[in-house]
This record gives sequence, structure tokens and C-alpha cells, in this order.
Amino acid sequence: MDRGIAVAEIPVPYSRATFADASEQERGLTGWRQSYCQLKPGLYRGEVETLALDGVTIHRERINLAVQQRTAPPLGKAVYAKLLGDSDPWRVNAMAIDTESLTILRRPEEQTVAFADNSDLLILSVDEAAVGAPETGDPTASAAPAGEAFGFLASWVLSLMAHFSAVEGGVAGELATVLPGMIIDRVQFVHGKVVERTSPGRGVAANDVRLFRLARDVAEAEAGDGLTVADLAARTGVPPDVLRDAFMRTVGVGPGTWLRSRRLDGARRDLLEAGRTGARVTDIAAKWGFWHFGRFAASYAAYYGEPPSRTARRGGGA
Repeated sequence: MDRGIAVAEIPVPYSRATFADASEQERGLTGWRQSYCQLKPGLYRGEVETLALDGVTIHRERINLAVQQRTAPPLGKAVYAKLLGDSDPWRVNAMAIDTESLTILRRPEEQTVAFADNSDLLILSVDEAAVGAPETGDPTASAAPAGEAFGFLASWVLSLMAHFSAVEGGVAGELATVLPGMIIDRVQFVHGKVVERTSPGRGVAANDVRLFRLARDVAEAEAGDGLTVADLAARTGVPPDVLRDAFMRTVGVGPGTWLRSRRLDGARRDLLEAGRTGARVTDIAAKWGFWHFGRFAASYAAYYGEPPSRTARRGGGA
């Protein structure tokens, strides 16, 4: 038996994290730049499982409530994403994409994404060099029928995640050294099958997402100023009904609901930071345009399932 020789233990590449708030889960995907906003009332529950291998990262992300996301994939990665199970369609840059379709992201640019309740998403990221750089003029996001090829790949990687979640560290580490090449081989095969059938997601959808982002930028610049839907329509230069249609197709809710959700989300983030900033609950409410504290407290509790004072205490505030 050899003595004095240290054997390095290969780390387990699998992890699982649960989240009780959208602002927590937006940090759950390795290397992504993201911001989440809860769009419906209710207690938030989310989960991210991750299998991080050399050159390949697999995420399974579940969220129980409708959310809107600003998201940008990691630099140098090609991303393949598919809804699982009975999830309702999600929206990527105003394209409605169902469980029979595969979404491909090829550049680290911002995507505007919206999920319905009880979403379950598989995300497979590989080094872009493995599938080739996108051609000039290719869309940043596209969709194609998933087909049997990706269906088989999805089932296989989900079984890998289940296996890694149960095995011991040493065995998992050894297995992790041989899997990346096998996964990339199958991704290359799937890519060749689906990329020629991709839908670019331009035209009407591109105009809808452009209008939504313009309205979003106005709302961010004038946070807490009591913006109305009429104000947003005037600032973006379109009739209110045109703005509403663009919002519905992009994030699944109208601009009035979105404005209220965004103000509540801003207040919640500040309450969770109250211990660090020293801000009072009433000051935070006023910052986000809630001038009647009693009504703010009632609306907040109905939306998040707890009063704002409790959120502030969880964040270390008074």
C-alpha cells in the first residue's frame, strides 16, 4: 500500500437548490445574467437542478408561478431549451413556444422571456465551438420542432441528472470525466437535425418585443412616478390597445398588471435589503409609488403571502 500520496477527490458535479423568491432564483443558473419578476399573486416556489460537466451544463428549472425574465445566456455557449411535461407555452421574444418545440439561443444577448404557472424547463448549454459559430444575420433566438432526436437526448440527460443526484461523490466524479464527449456528440447530431427547420422569430414578434422593451425602459427610468398605461402608450407613441397587444404577446399580461407587478417586485427587493440599507418599510412603499401605506400592506400581503414587515425582518430590517 502506497503511503504519503494524496489522492484528489473529484468534486460531485450535481447540485440542487430551492428558492422562495424570484429574486433569489434569478441567480440559480450558472453564468447567466438574469432578472425575474413574479407576475401573479401567491407563495413563490422554485427549484434548479444543475449538472455541471466540462464544456456541458444541464439545468432543470421549475417555477410554480408565472414570471417574466430578462435573461442572457453565458458567453461562448449554444443553449438548447425545452419545456417538459404539461407546461403551458412559454414566450421568448414574443414567440409562443410549446412543449413540442425546441428553443435555440446562440448569442449572449438579452432575451425577453415569460413563463406561465408550473413551468418545467430543461436547459442544455454546450461550448459554441462544438456546434459552430452562428452565421452573420442569424437570429439570437429561434425555435424548431424538437422531434425524436432531441426527445431522446432530453430523456437521457434527465436520467443522468437523476443518477448523479443519488450516487456517491467518487463514482459521480469519475463518470463526469467521460460524459461530456458523449453528450456533445449527441448534441451535434440533434443540432444538424433541427437547425435547418428553425423559425427566426422576426416580423410581428420582433416588433412586439421591441415595443415591450421600449415601455419597460420608460418604466425603469420613471420608477415610482405613478405611471399609467396611458402614460406608457404616450411615451412609446402607440395607442393603448396596440401597447396592450404587444404586452400580451410578449409577457402574457397587460401593461397595467405588469406595471403593478413590477412596482411590487421593486418594493420586495428593497425590503429584502432593508437590513443592509436601513430603509424603513414606509419609505420603501413611497419610493415605489404606494402612497397609502395601509393599501400597500394589504396588496403586498395578498400578492406575496406575507406582510411587508415580515419580508423586511427576513432581510434583517426593522
